[in-house]
Amino acid sequence: MLGLSPQQVHKYETGTSRISIGRLFELADILGVSIEFFFEGLHAPGDFAGSQRAQQLAELARNFNAVRDVEHKIAICRMARLLAQDDDA
Repeated sequence: MLGLSPQQVHKYETGTSRISIGRLFELADILGVSIEFFFEGLHAPGDFAGSQRAQQLAELARNFNAVRDVEHKIAICRMARLLAQDDDA
């Protein structure tokens, strides 16, 4: 369902390759679970999982992943880059 070779799946399973957050969101969607499923039981210093920033990033990633049109995804990335540059000014 992810379009991965068995070798790539094995690399993810063994930790040889890191899984990107985008791929993790795809996997969560396919499995019908929330992204938090993959982090249950983990506690990082400062409780990152419960922070407002983490929640915003998770929401952003969920919404971005829901966009199916590739051109729209490119436009969103360009817009985010421009907004980030504007904040630096």
